[in-house]
Amino acid sequence: MTQVRIGTIEDVESISNVLASSWKTAYRGIVHDEYLDALKHDHWVEFVTKGLIDGSIIMMIIEEDQEIIGVSVLGETGKKREINLISFYLTPEKIGQGFGHIFYTAIETELKNRGYQDCVIDVLENNTRASRFYEAHGYIDTGKEVTAVLEEQQYICKVMKKTLVDTLPNSSIIETSRLILREMTIGDLPATREIVCDEQTMYAWKLCLRAGKCLVNSKLNNHA
Repeated sequence: MTQVRIGTIEDVESISNVLASSWKTAYRGIVHDEYLDALKHDHWVEFVTKGLIDGSIIMMIIEEDQEIIGVSVLGETGKKREINLISFYLTPEKIGQGFGHIFYTAIETELKNRGYQDCVIDVLENNTRASRFYEAHGYIDTGKEVTAVLEEQQYICKVMKKTLVDTLPNSSIIETSRLILREMTIGDLPATREIVCDEQTMYAWKLCLRAGKCLVNSKLNNHA
């Protein structure tokens, strides 16, 4: 059985192992061998753990029969409603079997549910297989380039981008330069929990409710 889910701290060691194995296969002949051969299975543990704790990344996992066969890490770019597909990898033996399409489709659905409008990814210029994959899923070459540095070696990456939704979703009611009013989604639950647990916010909310109730009662009494 294949399933896609949100990754947790408990998955960190397993996903770091998947990333290391995937890098050594995907980038052989693109990134210098000395770097790939020296990669340890726990290379990404610290980065992913920190990102999950501080909320700066989203980690998604694809499993087959409860075994992790693919990992994706995403993080916001700082631009409004834009997210960066930092990594997207399958274990080497699962490449070319359709799991990439299943995995990416689930990720895009999750991003739309969270309200993201654009997704960008940096692809190594010689990684033609990855470029073809993203093009097949609607990404375009923006013409921009960034430089990645690995062990003092520089690599040119092209920036690819996809617009996930052309306009605000139907659930959006109004958008201004500062605010968006829309229906709540499951992706809003963590932020909602923080609001509900904030005593000052809830105290202000109770005052508003009391004021509204008094206003309604006043209007009802005036019409009695």
